[in-house]
Amino acid sequence: MRAGVLACVLFGCNFHPGVLDDGGTVMIDTPDGYTCESYASLFDTCTVGTTLTKSALTLTAGSWEYNTDSGTLTAPNGSTVAVPHQIIGSLDVVFVTSFTVDTNATLRLVGPNMDRGFGIAAEGAVAIRGVIDLSDNGAGARDDTPCDTLVGTKGQGNNGGGGGGGGGAFKGAGGNGSNGNSDGANESKGGGGGLAIATRPAIPLGGCDGGDGGDGMASGGVGGDGGGALYIASAVSITIENNGVIDAGGGGGAEGGDNGDGGGGGGSGGMIVLDSAMVRVAGIVVANGGGGGEGNTNGNPGQPGQRSATRASGGSGGDTNGGNGAAGGAGIDFDGLSTTDVQTGGGGGGGGGVGFIAIKSVALNTMGAVISPSLETWP
Repeated sequence: MRAGVLACVLFGCNFHPGVLDDGGTVMIDTPDGYTCESYASLFDTCTVGTTLTKSALTLTAGSWEYNTDSGTLTAPNGSTVAVPHQIIGSLDVVFVTSFTVDTNATLRLVGPNMDRGFGIAAEGAVAIRGVIDLSDNGAGARDDTPCDTLVGTKGQGNNGGGGGGGGGAFKGAGGNGSNGNSDGANESKGGGGGLAIATRPAIPLGGCDGGDGGDGMASGGVGGDGGGALYIASAVSITIENNGVIDAGGGGGAEGGDNGDGGGGGGSGGMIVLDSAMVRVAGIVVANGGGGGEGNTNGNPGQPGQRSATRASGGSGGDTNGGNGAAGGAGIDFDGLSTTDVQTGGGGGGGGGVGFIAIKSVALNTMGAVISPSLETWP
């Protein structure tokens, strides 16, 4: 960082974003005839959000929630905090001078009706010391219609034992659910996993659902939901500290829950994009797939996408007559696993595939970080 820039950061200056010779964006004094340069690659910060009154936003210890349907931030005490925001495409973007999630603070991002992802545009630094949680139907997670072939297929119904649901897909494919009713005249077929997409989306999108388990004596286990979509841009820096977490993992598939019900497939991970000249990740950034649920009455659910590079486990060990669920994708293993555990009751659900993590930075430091799946360069 240049000395003049450091002085501004430490003591305060009148400044606007400018461009370094290497293409990075920093804060510099405004000369006469200055031409604005956007610090966000996804939209033009010189033309959007310019009429909003921005201030520093610091989330202190406790549980916070931002709803992208209504554009409201709810504090730990239940009060509503006004924040300047603007709808840009499929994102609800909050504009601030700086953004901090303190240690022991959790920001849960939701938006179940409009399926809008969440964005932060900061003229100053972004520091994540706590948790940003957009996992398991977080803001931006998509419904089945826009996901199309990425959704896991529902298992076939059968009173003697329905098939398990297929896992949801995104960057990684979903795994297949197992068949049910092994002692009947016809085994019920497990649902197929969703199909992975060939190229990363040009905009942040959320993950996709796992398929429901096939109906037995009642409704099969519900498939896990996909993870959400997040975009963070800063004109100065983005830092995920040692204790910081950003989680866009898919949800685990539900257990069968009744005699002969198939387990649900795991949901896929969502999408996280970090965009700044300087990005340092020392904590956890994940978009892993959820595990499939176990079939039958006493089956166990699949784990949600884990905050590590380890696969989420499928549900197992709860019902000897139900098929085990399969593990979700994580780390370098993008695809959710399929399960072939066929029992007399309901089949198990397939695992969900991973989502995407992409970073744009000319000064990227990921020493000590947990990033799962492996990151890509944005855009």
